[in-house]
Amino acid sequence: MTKAIPIAPNKHGRYYVNLPPYYLYMLAIEAWLKGRSLPEEAGSLLCSKLGEREGKRVEMLTLLADRMGITPQALREGILNGSIATDLTSIDTEDPTDTE
Repeated sequence: MTKAIPIAPNKHGRYYVNLPPYYLYMLAIEAWLKGRSLPEEAGSLLCSKLGEREGKRVEMLTLLADRMGITPQALREGILNGSIATDLTSIDTEDPTDTE
């Protein structure tokens, strides 16, 4: 059985990310330098990085959706509502451009 990706916050309305100590220290320094709390800085950095990766994310979703035989929009919706499982082993991994 496969497991869907939960994206709901905990009962307090928060999301948690486990950081190794080194990254926690870097986050604390970034937050201090900018006069922000750790959660504010973490959110800011995450949003910035996700924005930078938008083109690559669209490319990956398009390729994966094609391999699954669905539209990128259907794939996005399935990921967000939890109906698409995280087990991708059943997806065709043969390169359609390989002519050998």
